Amino acid sequence: MTLTHLSLFALAALIIRVASRWRDWAMFVVSLLAIYFLQPVTAIQYLDFWLPTLTLALIGFLYAVNRSSNDSTRDDLITALVAILILLALGSLRYFDSICCLTPSTPPDLWRIAIVLGVAAVIAVAIIRFAPNNPRLASAFFILFIVLLLIIKTEPLARGVSAIIRSALGRDVSLASAGDVQCLASLTSHFV
Repeated sequence: MTLTHLSLFALAALIIRVASRWRDWAMFVVSLLAIYFLQPVTAIQYLDFWLPTLTLALIGFLYAVNRSSNDSTRDDLITALVAILILLALGSLRYFDSICCLTPSTPPDLWRIAIVLGVAAVIAVAIIRFAPNNPRLASAFFILFIVLLLIIKTEPLARGVSAIIRSALGRDVSLASAGDVQCLASLTSHFV
């Protein structure tokens, strides 16, 4: 973390402190932006955008499967729409050379982001509609989340996933490294 990072977070904290009426939303927006801002750059194109996006989608699925049918769907819908709009705005920065990019590298094409977010939204809605408060599905998503973290944190497994991704993208597999699939979640042990 650099002095620039610290300065931006201090400024964000001051703004959030002043914005008492919108404090919750300000924290939400700043938290989403921070996930992408702090994401380390990866050697595989766009992976530094997709890893946090897929992590957020998985967290959304976990929330959807654990919510009871009594919970306010209006608040959930507004929050999901704000998150989707923020991610689309992040992706649209690729088209503005002067302000690109909050992410460590140029984000993917906006249409690709929209498709992934659309598929994630359909999955979340299906979970809410057909499997709300389902302990087995919640356990399956939790186990998937832990397995993904273990893969990212275990060097041979991370290198293998990197090789699979590189192969699928037609890149040189011999250059695969564990650092290719590094994400913000895998860096947390450095701060503890």
